[in-house]
Amino acid sequence: MNTFWVLVVVSALAVVSCNDGAKDPELEAVQKKLQKLDMIEKFIAVISSVVKKSEQSRDDCLGYGEECYMISGPNCCGFSNWCNYHDEYIPGDANNPPRYVNRCR
Repeated sequence: MNTFWVLVVVSALAVVSCNDGAKDPELEAVQKKLQKLDMIEKFIAVISSVVKKSEQSRDDCLGYGEECYMISGPNCCGFSNWCNYHDEYIPGDANNPPRYVNRCR
């Protein structure tokens, strides 16, 4: 058991005393990529928080699949919920003509 602890201490000292590890070009390249990815992650977090705030602030938003209107009336809200023009075809009968319905998709 004592040999295990001796090996742990020796390996820790070897890691601490290694001075040229930070000068490795591969490690520097990986560190730069990680910094770029961290920056991208922060941008995405800011954008998603802005989108969530804008979606929550409106009370007249329609849900997915509800009938919407392109210009007037309540409309679809959200980043991925849009009003699809002529989304659903309703065939006519003896009393009603055929028509298209706009839906939030």
